[in-house]
Amino acid sequence: MTKIIKISLSLLIIFIIFQLYQIVDNKSHTYIIDNIYLNDNLSNKLDYIGYIEIDKLNIKREIVLGINDYNLLTHVTLKKECQNLESDNIILAGHAIKNIFGNLKYIKIGDEIKIISDYTKYYEVTNIDIVDKENINIIDNSNLILITCYDLNKRIIVKAKRIKK
Repeated sequence: MTKIIKISLSLLIIFIIFQLYQIVDNKSHTYIIDNIYLNDNLSNKLDYIGYIEIDKLNIKREIVLGINDYNLLTHVTLKKECQNLESDNIILAGHAIKNIFGNLKYIKIGDEIKIISDYTKYYEVTNIDIVDKENINIIDNSNLILITCYDLNKRIIVKAKRIKK
């Protein structure tokens, strides 16, 4: 019985540490974003090419170029073929964790997405698909596509069109 209690306590401690990490990480990235973009402090821009903001879902995260394991662990990533955030067709990916795209599963058609780099571009969600992990046929020429995991075997793909504001 004591072994079960020790294992349970260890798991609880790991869970609490992970939750605290996500809270601190989310606050620090929001602070970084606010200072870089709102104050236009380009000397601190590092490798960020912009950021994504979905107010309704409390998502505000830096975007870096290149979908790879390292970038996916800490940022929203832009597919290299898109080259930059000024492209007419942008594909962004991020992990489905709280401080990146964890809330993306709650997005609704009609919700607004902002992409900020040199200027702000607004998008409206037009389509939401939950597909098998290997299904990439859903990707098309939408103005903006967001991709993250929905569960172990599915991905959520959010498509949006650019709107004027």
